[in-house]
Amino acid sequence: MAGLCWDDGSCSCAFNAPVSRGERIMVLHADSSDGWVPNCLFLSARNIGDSKADSHDEMNSEIFEDWFTNKLMKNLPTSPPCIIVTDNAAYHSRLQFRLPNRSTRKDDIISFMVQHNLEVPNPLPTISVLLELIKEANISREFVIDKIARDFGHEVLRLPPYHCNLNAIELIWACLKHEVRKRNVTPSRSDNVCRTIRECVELINSELWTKCVNRTREIERQYIVRDSENDRDSFIISVGDSDSEGSSSDES
Repeated sequence: MAGLCWDDGSCSCAFNAPVSRGERIMVLHADSSDGWVPNCLFLSARNIGDSKADSHDEMNSEIFEDWFTNKLMKNLPTSPPCIIVTDNAAYHSRLQFRLPNRSTRKDDIISFMVQHNLEVPNPLPTISVLLELIKEANISREFVIDKIARDFGHEVLRLPPYHCNLNAIELIWACLKHEVRKRNVTPSRSDNVCRTIRECVELINSELWTKCVNRTREIERQYIVRDSENDRDSFIISVGDSDSEGSSSDES
């Protein structure tokens, strides 16, 4: 994305198609190089009986975390532990708690300190002092899904912002959308579209997944090589009595 990150122009996360402004069906799924994780497909749309949740137009943390806990976690293998790659979308990134700030009520700050086993001074100091004590405690913030994954023995790996090309599922979404568009010749958001999505999901096999994962690993390798080359680059600035390009010196 130009203007938001370094980009060599070799890849893009945007589709060469107009952005849809109409109604949408939200799709959740997960994958590995072996293919789709079983029993994890989730469709969310308003007033479509064939979707799993017919009361939501937009994805939110509540829906995502429920799917993450009751679908994804319960269908992942327990051994070896899995690393779950995700981006930083807002509904992936709800915090377990927020650190108090100057607008937080004093009673709430005290409750926060008690919950995190921090000693509350007596007599009570000002809010500024309490906030400084919390800051000194260096309490680490944690995302909700990160804790859920850890409780199941897995780990969440978050991609750098604006680097969706490091997530293999983005290539799969492109294939899925293309196939749905091709089959949905009379575009309408109906039960038929949900059935079409499910059919197209089934067409995406482990062979395609392996290719997409390998392609993503190659992109990652290219980033690593490029960063390594940049680390080796150096330049020298000679500091002398004058910064004038016209200055002269005697060399022997």
